Amino acid sequence: MRRPLAWLLLLAVISMATGCLEVHQQFTINPDRSAKVRVKLAFDLGLLERVQAETGIDMKNEVNEAEATMRSLARQCIATATGVDAWTDYSMEIRPGESITVWMTAYVPEVTHFKLNPNNGEIPNMTLRMSRSAASEERWSVILPGLNDHKVNEEEPVQPLSNEEVAEVLAERRTQFDEESAESKVLFESLKITSALRFPGKVVKTTNATRTSRQEVTVSFEGKRFYAMMENILADDQLAPKAFRDGAELHSSLTLPGNQINAWLFGEKAPVSVTVTPGERALFDYEKELAIAKASPPPEFPEDE
Repeated sequence: MRRPLAWLLLLAVISMATGCLEVHQQFTINPDRSAKVRVKLAFDLGLLERVQAETGIDMKNEVNEAEATMRSLARQCIATATGVDAWTDYSMEIRPGESITVWMTAYVPEVTHFKLNPNNGEIPNMTLRMSRSAASEERWSVILPGLNDHKVNEEEPVQPLSNEEVAEVLAERRTQFDEESAESKVLFESLKITSALRFPGKVVKTTNATRTSRQEVTVSFEGKRFYAMMENILADDQLAPKAFRDGAELHSSLTLPGNQINAWLFGEKAPVSVTVTPGERALFDYEKELAIAKASPPPEFPEDE
């Protein structure tokens, strides 16, 4: 199996747009796949000061707008997330000069239908898939949109480039990468996407995930590993030209033997997956908690100044 690397550009845009954001999702999953997902979005204000100190770029405007940005991201989650019956427990904590953190909880009737940000926009997140093995075990796959799910738009074919054009585009991209490396590296180092999963059954096997207890695992994507991979690919005189062969941006022609990307990003040359024994006892009463959530007042967002 071979996988495209066209998602490189997409994820780079997501990271830069998100800036200093950490995304954490805590899944608590029942045997019927109903779940509650505690979402945390954390914005590192101190990192903006570091970007300014290391690059000389004025970040004062970003600092001033950080609170409004976080409220906007929270609204986006609540308005556009798919597979959600109700949102509750919204709160925001502001630590001047340090961080802005938003928490909220989603109740979802089918966890594999839940997407925090379905359009691959400003909030990167992980989604879940489940299948049953021959041994009646459940195999859960953890998907990072833009990495595992990228599809080339066949309605907009690109014009292949000549060798000379490829060399020219690659030289431009390498120069651009070098010029923006100080700012990009700092921002990528801050990007972290984590999913903590609690299952009703016992975890029997993991790949590219960390087992934290008998029933729990954590999957973490770190921007600094992604940045290092981009840096290495662009410096590789064999891989880099393939990235631009079918167009002026990274495209589907750059392929690697299956799971090499996961080896770079997560540590193992294997899918990101968790195998568990099916559980019979619910971890929480979905209908009862859903009723309470629906009866609670909706989140209040202060008006942006």
